[in-house]
Amino acid sequence: MKKWLAFLLAMMLLFPSAALAEERFQDHILLQQMGRSSCRTLTGDITLYVIFAETPNAPWDHSAQSTALETLDQACLLLEQAAAAYGKRLDLAYSCHTAPSLPETDEENLGVWLDLALKKADLPATGAASPYVQQHSPILVLFNKAGRNFAMANGEDNFCEFLFLHKDFVESSVMHELMHLYGARDFYYHQTYQEAAENIFHESIMLSYNNTTIDSLTAYCIGWTDSLDDSAVRFLESTAHVTEEDFNAALEEASFTGHATQEYTQYTYTGDWVMGQWQGEGVQQWHSGARYEGEFVQGKRHGQGVLRFSDGEIYKGQFAANNQQGYGVMIWNDLGLYAGNWETGEAIGPGTCITSDGTILSGSMEGYSLQGQGIQIWPDGSVYKGDFVDGQRTGKGVFIWADGSIYTGEFVDGALNGYGVYISADGYKMEGQWVNNALQP
Repeated sequence: MKKWLAFLLAMMLLFPSAALAEERFQDHILLQQMGRSSCRTLTGDITLYVIFAETPNAPWDHSAQSTALETLDQACLLLEQAAAAYGKRLDLAYSCHTAPSLPETDEENLGVWLDLALKKADLPATGAASPYVQQHSPILVLFNKAGRNFAMANGEDNFCEFLFLHKDFVESSVMHELMHLYGARDFYYHQTYQEAAENIFHESIMLSYNNTTIDSLTAYCIGWTDSLDDSAVRFLESTAHVTEEDFNAALEEASFTGHATQEYTQYTYTGDWVMGQWQGEGVQQWHSGARYEGEFVQGKRHGQGVLRFSDGEIYKGQFAANNQQGYGVMIWNDLGLYAGNWETGEAIGPGTCITSDGTILSGSMEGYSLQGQGIQIWPDGSVYKGDFVDGQRTGKGVFIWADGSIYTGEFVDGALNGYGVYISADGYKMEGQWVNNALQP
């Protein structure tokens, strides 16, 4: 018996129990939100109460709602699969409601605004008797306008927990913010957390919105695992010296709202900030000489703006997620320009290009080249209207020379190739098969 006791004691010393590890870190600030809110563990059957909030100039239509729900579906599926990987059952569903005619949100009186939103959505009042608290369910408030996504966890089990999502939100943003409501904290607000996470949990969803991986420490916080594994212990050990005051100071700095200038390695930003992100009107000035002046959303060039490149070229128009997107005009150094549609930084779709020699290209564009139907007009007055392939006249079309001569027929790589009819300016007609601009006998 003594030998067995000695053996067990040795094993306990060599392999400390999860309970001992958890007790050692019970005061760690990353574990302080566990189990404190009405949203306790992200397991079992959970209903997400979804409110489509309609504010001035931001109504919801059926198409926009369907798109938002498709993203929610994908986020729920990813969460259910992630929970299953930890051996937990998670079944997410949602109850949808619309809150019409709401005023703009007011950060200083957000609680009053939320009470109004619940009332207009015909949902019961908040508090211990509300179904959301009783079911340990969050409320998702969705806006059909750009903005910053965030969670509002009250930290008490008799209040509702809210998640705010804005237009074009993605699956990872839903997952990330839900983690907050169930007890997880960010890994990027304090430098110590960020450095440790980049070394240990570099794919964690709490480190970056671009990730969808639920790391072991986050899984412990939301109730997917009952013990801390080695990686979680290492992470907590390396960040144990960070106090609540340190975290809050880093959070306050990252959550600045106002107008300010910030220097970065490659550029300077001067403009509006909301919750630590570039939001509103601002100027991004690169040390290389490039400059953007216009609208920003969630830290990215988004909306109307002017981008002046370091080589002197200028783009003026619409942006989305740092790229030219929508209608815009590009002016080159040689005074040529393109005006038309853009997709993720590329000239794609209907547009018009005017080259430095005065040639005009108008139609369906791909990278400043006509693709499909288009028109080309030369400075001397010659005109071609028809099919293009990679910028070349290929397919069927009509070419009108400056002197009034006309060819109607087939083209290949800009030359008359195939069947066609040529009528000269004085009325002479040639018809038949053409090869490299020559009528075949």
